[in-house]
Amino acid sequence: MTTETHLLIVGRQAARWLASSGESVLCPPQTGIPIDLANQPEDWVEQVLSAAPPGVVTSSQPICILLESDLLLSSPLCRQRPLTNEQLLISLEDQLPIQAENWVATTWDHVAIAVHAQPLASYLAQLEERRLRNLDVRPVAAFVLDAALRQTKLLRTAKSSFCICQQGSQIEWFRLQFGRLVEWRSFSHSSPGMRLSGRIWLEDHRPQVVGLSGQLDSLDQWLAQPKQDQTHVVKMPEFGSRDIASAAIRKRGKNQNANLRLGQFAEPDPWNSLRRLERWALTSAWLSTICICVALVQLISFYQQKADTCAQRQTELYQQAFPGQPIPGGLVARWESELNKRRAITFDSSLSQKPLSVLPCLHRFLAAIPVEIRFQLDRIELRGDSFRTSGTVRQHTDAGRLVAGWGNGGFDVPAPRTEQTGTDRVQWEIEGRLPTSISSDSSTSQPRPR
Repeated sequence: MTTETHLLIVGRQAARWLASSGESVLCPPQTGIPIDLANQPEDWVEQVLSAAPPGVVTSSQPICILLESDLLLSSPLCRQRPLTNEQLLISLEDQLPIQAENWVATTWDHVAIAVHAQPLASYLAQLEERRLRNLDVRPVAAFVLDAALRQTKLLRTAKSSFCICQQGSQIEWFRLQFGRLVEWRSFSHSSPGMRLSGRIWLEDHRPQVVGLSGQLDSLDQWLAQPKQDQTHVVKMPEFGSRDIASAAIRKRGKNQNANLRLGQFAEPDPWNSLRRLERWALTSAWLSTICICVALVQLISFYQQKADTCAQRQTELYQQAFPGQPIPGGLVARWESELNKRRAITFDSSLSQKPLSVLPCLHRFLAAIPVEIRFQLDRIELRGDSFRTSGTVRQHTDAGRLVAGWGNGGFDVPAPRTEQTGTDRVQWEIEGRLPTSISSDSSTSQPRPR
C-alpha cells in the first residue's frame, strides 16, 4: 500500500500544502496562499493548484483538506447522538451561534464540530471541476490528537485525562475519557481566557493525567501548582508536519470520524436528481405492469367462467329441446334455424306464449290447507315450477300439519323451517315444488294463433 498523501491545510487567513511520501515530508516553497473573500473562488483555486506539489493534479491519490481550529466551533454531545446531519445542525443551533442552513457539522467521538459553509463549499466545487476527487475535509486537531494518543499510552487508558497541545499560534485543549474525546476547545496563544477556562476544567473534572505538547513551560508550572488532585503531568514533544502527515496516512479510508465531507461539502452527483426520477419512474412502471397483468388474469378468468357456464346451459337446453340428437358445433346457428322454422309454421314473429293464469295454482294451494289450523299467511311466491311461502302459526306442530296438507294436495314440500318468536307465535318458511300437472300444463301450453 502506498503511503503517499497530499494535505491542504486551510486557515482563516491562508492555506498551505503539505505532501508526505513515506517518512519524508515535503513543503513547497510557497508556504502560504492568502485567502481573500473578495476574490472569486476560481482565482483562489488556480493559486492553490499552481502552488501544489508535483503530481497533485495528475495523481489519483486522495487529497485531505485540513481545517485549522480558528475556522471551527465545537460543542459536546449532551444528548443522544443525532441520526442525521440535519438533526445535528438543528440541535447545534441551541448550543452554538450558528444557522443550520449556512453551516456544515459532523461528530468527532462525543463532540460535534461545525464550520461555516462559505467560502469552503465554493472552493471544493472548483476543485471538483478540476477533476480532483477523493477529497476529505477534517480538522487539523483530529490528527494532532491522534499523534498524542499514539505517543502516550496513559492518555488512552486513563478514565479522565487532558491533552493540551500547541499547534502554531493555537493551543488545543482535549478532554478525554479512556482515549475518547468528550470535549474540545481551541484558544489563541495570547488569549486571556485560556488560563481561566483551563483552571475551571481542572477544578470541575479533576483529571488523572494531563499531557502537554509544545512550548508550554509557563503552563507546566501553573499546572504543577495544585497538588491536591495528584494529577500526573506528562510532557510530549511538539507535533509537527510529519506527525500530522503520518496520522493522515493512518486514518485515510479507515473511518469517517470527524469528516466534514457531507452536507454542502458533499461530493456532487450531477445525475442524482435524474436517478431519483428514474427510480420512481421504473418503480411506477413495474407496479403498473403488475397491476394490469393481475387485472387481466382475473378478467380473463371471470369471462372464461361465464362462457363455460353459458355453453353448458346451451347444451342442456338443446338436449331438452332435441332429445337423442347429437349436439352440433354451432348451437347458436341451430337455435336460429329452429326459430325461423317455428315462425314459418306458426306465422308468429314474436313466438310469445299464452300467459299461464296463477289462479288455478293458488286455488289448489289454498284448498290443501287443513281448515282446523289457525294461521297467518305472510307471503306466497310462485316462480316456474317452484313456490316459496312464509307465515305464522301458534305451534310447531301446526307448521308440520300445513306441510302434510300440501303434500296430500300434490305439492312436493320438504320439512318447514320454524322459529319461536313469541309465546303463541311460531314463524315458518317453506320452499317446495308445484304439482306435476300444473308445471306440465305450463310447459305444454300452445301459443294462441292469430
